[in-house]
Parts: sequence; C-alpha cells; structure tokens
Amino acid sequence: MLMSGYRTSNIFHAGENFRSEERSDRISVYSLSGLASEPQHRIFHLTGLFRSQRVVLGFRAGLFRTSEIAVLCITLGMHATLAFAEDKPQGDSTVTGSSLAAHMSALELEATARTARSSGQYQQAEALYAAGYTRFPAQSVFGVGQALTVIDQRRLSRAEELVANLEQRWPGHRDVLHAKAYLKDVQRDFSASIGIYQKILDAYPDDNYAYRQWVLATNFLGLPRLALKSAKKRPAAFSTNDWRVMYSDRAAIAIRWAYMYEPDLRIARERQQQAVAYSKFYLGYLSRNFPDDTVLRHRGVFDYILALHASSLMQDLIHQYLHLIEEKLKPGDFPVEVLNAIADAYLYLEQPDESMSLITEALVKDSRNFNSLLTLFFAAIETEQFDVAETTIDTVISQQPASFVNHQLVEAVRLKQLLFSWSNRLAQADRGLSDLLERAPHNAALRSDLAGVYNARGWSRKSIDEYVIVKNIDSEYLERRIGQAESLLSLSRFADFEPRIRNLMEDYPENKRVQDLAEDWKIHKMHELSAVVSGGRSTGDTFGSKELQSEIFYVSKPWRDDHRVFAHYWTSQADLENGRAAIRRYGMGGEFRRPDWDIAFELSQSESGGDTAVAMRAHWRHDDRNSVIFSAEGFGQDTPVRAWDNKIKAEAYTVNITHRASERYRFDGTYRYMPFTDGNNRNEFGMSAYQLLYSEAHHQLALIENGSYSDNSKTDTPYFNPISDYSTALGLEYQGVIDRRYDKKFSHRLYGEIGRYYQRGFGNSETSVIEYDQRFHSSKTLNIFYGIRFQRHSYDGKEEDWTGFRAGIEWRFD
Repeated sequence: MLMSGYRTSNIFHAGENFRSEERSDRISVYSLSGLASEPQHRIFHLTGLFRSQRVVLGFRAGLFRTSEIAVLCITLGMHATLAFAEDKPQGDSTVTGSSLAAHMSALELEATARTARSSGQYQQAEALYAAGYTRFPAQSVFGVGQALTVIDQRRLSRAEELVANLEQRWPGHRDVLHAKAYLKDVQRDFSASIGIYQKILDAYPDDNYAYRQWVLATNFLGLPRLALKSAKKRPAAFSTNDWRVMYSDRAAIAIRWAYMYEPDLRIARERQQQAVAYSKFYLGYLSRNFPDDTVLRHRGVFDYILALHASSLMQDLIHQYLHLIEEKLKPGDFPVEVLNAIADAYLYLEQPDESMSLITEALVKDSRNFNSLLTLFFAAIETEQFDVAETTIDTVISQQPASFVNHQLVEAVRLKQLLFSWSNRLAQADRGLSDLLERAPHNAALRSDLAGVYNARGWSRKSIDEYVIVKNIDSEYLERRIGQAESLLSLSRFADFEPRIRNLMEDYPENKRVQDLAEDWKIHKMHELSAVVSGGRSTGDTFGSKELQSEIFYVSKPWRDDHRVFAHYWTSQADLENGRAAIRRYGMGGEFRRPDWDIAFELSQSESGGDTAVAMRAHWRHDDRNSVIFSAEGFGQDTPVRAWDNKIKAEAYTVNITHRASERYRFDGTYRYMPFTDGNNRNEFGMSAYQLLYSEAHHQLALIENGSYSDNSKTDTPYFNPISDYSTALGLEYQGVIDRRYDKKFSHRLYGEIGRYYQRGFGNSETSVIEYDQRFHSSKTLNIFYGIRFQRHSYDGKEEDWTGFRAGIEWRFD
C-alpha cells in the first residue's frame, strides 16, 4: 500500500529575480528532494497504490502501495527554499575612473551609469553612481543607483548599510523604498518586501511597477491564487511571462496540496481535481503563448504527471509518459521523482517489469533516493524477487542516521517486517512487529500491521481486538479500516463486513487493497462448482483391482449472505471378482454460516432410487485456535463398495477436534463410529500433528505425524474388516511455488511417508506413500489440480501396491 500507499519529494523550485522580464526557472514540483513521513498520519494518502502491498498479509492487494509518498507542508517560511535570483553575478573588471565622471553633467553621468548597469557592468556602474553621489549629494538617484548596483553584485551587507543611510536621509522616498524592497527580494524575505510594496502603493496607488512586484512577491510567498486574483485587476502591468510564472506556480502548489494528507475526503478529492485542472490549464497556456518552447512544455508535462499520480489517474499518467517517449525523450531525461511516479503507476497497473526498468534509471541518477529505493522494494516483491527486496530495504535502513530515529527509518524497518509476512515468514514478522511495538506502543501503523499478521496466521479474533486499539489511536487510519474488514470477512461476519466494504469503495475506489477486498466479496456472492475425480490400480483385490471415485458439488449464490443451497453427486466404483460394482448417489441440501459456527443438511438417495438418507455437518469455532466438527451421515460416504455390492451399507458419525496453534503447528483428533446394516460396529480413532519446519516465499517444508486405531465387532464380512488394527506414520511434505504473478499461481507439492501397520492376527508390516501434485490458479475464481500417488500397504498379511491419480477443478461464476 504502497499500497497500497506514494513516494514523491518536495516540490518547489528555484525562482529568479522577478525584476527581469524573462525567468529562467520556475516553481517545479520535481526539483528539490526531501521526505517527511509520519508513521501514523501519512502526510498524504497512499491511494493503496502499492499492491501491499501487493501481498497484504496473505492478500495480493497492491503496493502501491502500503511505501508512501510524503511532502513537506507549505508555510509562510517556504521562501527559505526558493531562489529569487541567480547566484552572485560576476560583473565586470573595468571601473571607470573618477576623472571620467568629473567632466560629466549630472544628467550625463546618470545616463552613463544606468547604461553600464543595464549591460551588466555592475562595478563600473557602481563607481559612476558613487562618483555622482559625491558630486551631487542632493540627487537621490545616485545614492539609490549605487545601492542597486551593490545589490546586483550580491554584496548584501554593504547594500544594507547604503539603504539604511538612504532611509535616514530620505525617509518615505519612493525610489528608496523600491531599493529596499529589491534588497528584501534578493534576500528572499518576501514577507518584508510585500510590506514595503504595500507602503509604496498606499502613497502611490497608480505605481504599476510596485503593484507588479507586490503581486509577484505574493506569488513567490506561496500564494499564487491570491497573486492571480490580484493580477487580474491590473492585467496590463504583467507580461506574458509573468502570467506563465503564476500559472505554473499555481499548478505546482496545487500538486503539493493534492499529495498532503487530508482526513476530509471531499476536500482531498477537490485538491486532486484542482491539481489536474491547473496543470492542464498551464499546458494549454504554454501551447498558446510559448508554442516553440519544448523545455517549458516538458517541465509542464512533468508536473502534470505528478498531478495525475496524486489523483491515482495512472492510465492517463502512462499515456503522458509514452507521448514524451514518442518525442524521443529517454527515461534518463526525466527528473527522479517523475520517474518514481511513473514507476508507481506501472506497479498500480500490474506491470512490475516496466516499473523495475524505470526505477533502475532513477537510481542511476540518485542511488540514495528514499522514494526510488522503496519503489524498487515493491517492484522486486511484485516480480517475486524477494531477495532483491530484502537487500533493498536493508540498504534503506543502513542509509538512515544511527544517532536518532527518523520517520524514514521507522518506515523502512516496518516494511522489512511486512516483507517477512509477504514472503511466508509470518512468525518472524510477528516477532519483529511485536518488538517494535514495545518501543512505540501508540504507533497506529505498526499495530495495524501486527493485526494483519495475526489475521494471516489464522487469529482473526485477535486481530479484531488489535484493530479496536488502533481505532482508539487514530480513528481515520485507512489501513486499519481495510484490515478490520478483512478480518471480519475471515470470520464470516458478513453483516458487519458489508457496510464497511461499501463505504471503503465509496471513499477509496482507487485503492488496490480495497479493490482486492471488494473482489473477494464479489466472489463470495458467486455460484460455486467443484469436481474431483480419482482412481487407481492395485496389485491386490482387497478394495478391488481398479477403483474410480468422483464427486461434484454445485453451491448456489448466497441468500442473505450466509444461506446457500447445494446439489451433490458422488460415485465410488471398483472392479471386483464378479465384475464392476458402484455406489452412485445424489442429493440436495442447504448451508447456514455464522461467525462461530456453520451447519449444513443434505437429503440424498441412490441413483437407482430409494435408500434415502439425511446427512448433517456442523462446525463450531470456539476461538482462533480450537474448533470442533461433527457430522452424521445416514449413508456413509466411506461405505466400502464390497459392502454395498453385498447389500450392506453403513452410517457414519464423526467428531473431529482441531487445535491450530498457528500456521506452524496443528493437532487433530478424530473419532468415527460406523454401524453397518450387517450388525458390525466399527470404531475408528485417529490423531495427527503438523509442524512447519521451514518456510519462505517460494518453498516450505513440513513434518506430519499420523496414528490411527480401529476395531470391529464382527469379523466374518465380505469387506475388509480387521478385528483391530493400528498404524503410525511419519511424513514429510514439500510445497513450492513454480511461478506466480498477482492472482495467477502455479505450484506443486511432494509428499513422502513411511510407517508401520499392525493388524491383529497378521502381525506388523511396513507402509509407504509417495504423492506428487500440481495446482494452477488462473485467477481467484478458477483453479485446477492434478496429481499421482503410490502406496504400499498390507491387508490380511498380503502386501499390495496401489498406483493412482487425482484431479479436480474449483470454479466460481456469476
């Protein structure tokens, strides 16, 4: 967030002596660098622009965002960063001797001095004015001229002495006031110069020169809208270039305001629209009045790109960039912060390779630019280069001063912890964020991030509690609003979730993380179709020499968000000694979901008719870690085909208790009771433990332990039915990501297991299992999977090898 989440820099440029008609530079939103980022109040809103963010704690949401752009506030003191004139001019080395001035009249001497000053011969002009002031001390023009030429040479201390002497001798004299105002202009003390020009205008209201200078000083003080309003009262006093400067500065300041954090969304949107409108107007003014000045036009387009970026109009931004490329500009010709904005836009549009290329250009120009490095960080995540992302964020951290904590350091350290979360290292992210919160317990961003990690670890209730604390710290913090909605959806608290996602989409439709969550809600409201088929061949015939199973579920769109109806069909077939036997059943039912529990009922019958049965399944989630599942089947889906072929069927009653400590540890205990219609009663007990040994962005390894026991009350049956048996097994499961790009993912899984099996009356034997499967997610709504399995097991003392396959599809649709 980014992104998801933008990074830009301070946006004021050097000005110039606005006494000259032509201005070589202007306020430019890209010329100075700097960043101030509050950990709780973003200086401006990240529009979610980084997809988490790309991955926002388990969700791929967008970078942009959460890496966020921040800009410094405009104050009346901003003139301290403006250059109101060029550097100290070199002047000339020729000084006219006093002998030349001694033979001139006052009129001739003043004209000669003025000509020398106009031609940039400031030292000669100073000498002439000084000589004239000595010969004609009553003529203020010589004293004023001398002061002006000293100011021209940037000898400001000497100029202050001369102006002070002039004020003492001619207090309130208009020319003396103009000289003093000029001195203040060059010193960048625009507040003072405005006051002096106002004093001149009070005495001489028709002084258009003073009016022009007053307006332009107002503009340079950071008030271009007031300057333009005032200029329109005396348009003849301003040149075409004066208007250009004011229109340019108005657009630049509007862009700054568009980037700044504003809790009132109406005001924030108005600022963004204003920045775009003013930038477009300025480009139109340039095309009408400076059609051949490509330098000015390119600078105007650079500002326009930043205005579009602040307004999240990313496609329009890219169009502007491509137009400049068509004009033969190269990425290296763009200012760094403009490259950052373009790279962010490509990230927003899910084109991370283009973003990576541009940000590399930006770092060539400024290898330490904070915003560029954060953009590289998110681009690396989006291109699955997590090692590059970690190296980059470590570089950012190492570049921060170690003597004190600053906002950039806090942001970088925070992003590193989130990187652990996005790269499948949730426990490490949990520890890191918890440590940071011990030092900054009231940091809303850190606490919100930790809440998101809790949700990703399966602790949705715990995350909700954290979000309540965040709300008390900063009720307007956007990431808290989004994260809380994610947790509510995870808990199936649909009544609480729906108004929140509706409000988020109304307030922040451009935010990638909000868009991602809204898409999840849309998918929740879709129809669902799933189908699985599996089969295999065995070297024995305990369950049949060949087997084939298939199952299809259709689930309707939710009614009132938490009610759904479904249709179910399944079949189990086996090749037995007397031919193929099969169980085929279809049913219909309904499902009802609540935050702490859900329940489903199904009425089914055999394909040939009859054998009507009712099934029920209930799931109770006591808390984030413990849950219980109970199911009752009037016709057990695990009824052996051999039993059915002999007119025997079974009911099934199952209780499963799960303790899921986190994504790293899970323990399950199961009991199932199956009464058969032939009088046999089967009891089954099972226990399993799951331990995640290693995990990172593309690989994880887990250890799985299994144990089971069963007994039967009857032994002489046509189906496999040991008096009692038990087994233990130890398995190792590897899961890896082969390729991933946003919601598309291609992954695979390898599982190996070895164990021991004991059957009463037949002793011990070894067991082994090898499985391999692949899964392809083409989108959030469609994924397919397929795999193979080899198993070696003994039944009644006879070892059997079984080789099989499994494939399926899961599809959501309107």
